[in-house]
Amino acid sequence: MAIAPYAGREAEPGAHATMSAEETIRPTRLPGKVRPTGGRAWKPLRSLSAILRLDGDAAELRKAMGQGALDWAAAAELASQHLLLPALWPALVNKNLVVPMPEVLRRYLGERAKLAGGGRNFLLAFEDMYLLNASRNASIRQQALQAIAALNARGVEPAVLKGTRLLLNGDSPFSRARILRDIDLVVAPGDWERAGSALRDAGYRATGAAPHAVAYNAPGTIVEIDLHRRPLSLHAPASLPAYLTEDGFWPRTIAIDLAGSRCRQLPPGESLVHSILHTEVADLNFAAGDWPLRYLHETAVVTRDGLLRSDWSVVEGLAGDDLRLPLQAHLYCSHRLFGGALPDGFAESRRIRRHFWRCRASALHPRSIRRASILVHKLRQAMSPSRPKRARSRFGPRAAARSPTLSCVTDGACPVFCLAGIATACPRRASSGCPVRRGFSHGRCE
Repeated sequence: MAIAPYAGREAEPGAHATMSAEETIRPTRLPGKVRPTGGRAWKPLRSLSAILRLDGDAAELRKAMGQGALDWAAAAELASQHLLLPALWPALVNKNLVVPMPEVLRRYLGERAKLAGGGRNFLLAFEDMYLLNASRNASIRQQALQAIAALNARGVEPAVLKGTRLLLNGDSPFSRARILRDIDLVVAPGDWERAGSALRDAGYRATGAAPHAVAYNAPGTIVEIDLHRRPLSLHAPASLPAYLTEDGFWPRTIAIDLAGSRCRQLPPGESLVHSILHTEVADLNFAAGDWPLRYLHETAVVTRDGLLRSDWSVVEGLAGDDLRLPLQAHLYCSHRLFGGALPDGFAESRRIRRHFWRCRASALHPRSIRRASILVHKLRQAMSPSRPKRARSRFGPRAAARSPTLSCVTDGACPVFCLAGIATACPRRASSGCPVRRGFSHGRCE
């Protein structure tokens, strides 16, 4: 990985197992003088991009820090909104802008701050957040291994997706800093009933359901398990590559052995395509003109890893502009913001540049532009000749009267009236299940 190994103290697994993702990254007022004290203040997006960028030197950032030009509070708030707050500390360490502090000195300074009635230094707060999330991820990893073992005992060998795959594939500063909100597993069609029964016998209970997945929760666990029927579900028909379809997914996966538990995953290139299409197409970020900064940063880390750099054929082989354009735009934005690698001969088209500047405008006025963009996207879908003239509503006659033809007809997604904040009739819960509403959270959902 591009981030250097963390040289400070290690987190103890389970030390903060009860802390939720929201508690780990909740925006707080950072103690100390963190507002700009001199020079021209950097915008929060520029500060966050400079801290997390993987290429180039840190001379400009170091100079800005020395001149007090960084608005640390605003940058931390933006990072928190995009679930990137724990990633700040290892990035600063990697750039030699901070040095991990010995535990004895940390405790001494903490006691002195209490006696003086002041808060901790904000950089120590960044380190604490990183260590808290590292401890939390260690507990999530153990939970995932136990769930996979329970499935294996019933003869089910699941595949891991997205953040779960990164978490199980080794320990690194990036995997410790990445915030996970669920464990994503997919099982073969013939194993669906056995997989659900195995999780129920392990203490889990179904707490939410959609046509393509079921959410399971158990007392004392950190996050929920999302059990998927297929690797990727979109809102409109698209020419998916074979390895992202229900039938072609399993022949492309490779087996991995984790402490006696068996599961499968896609190779690095295919996993990257899946992750990008999930955030840009399935979560509607491309249609809305929104930057999912945590996934753009993740793409930068993955593309600069040696496993993918040698073979871009899978990424370049995507057919159809409905999928290829969102993927290329995502790679371009990842490169511009965080120094992600690009395939050789990458063509920077006018449409890609336009998307970049559209997303930049959306970052300044996120809610209003996103609502309008998604509404336009849905109107275009509704007026498409390939769409049925009248879509059946799953939300009763009142919902049908509000929006007779604008409902998302695939996977039971919420109708467009979610855009106006009317989500009381939605069985998928606005903050967790509805891909229209959850997009408002800047790509924070898994």
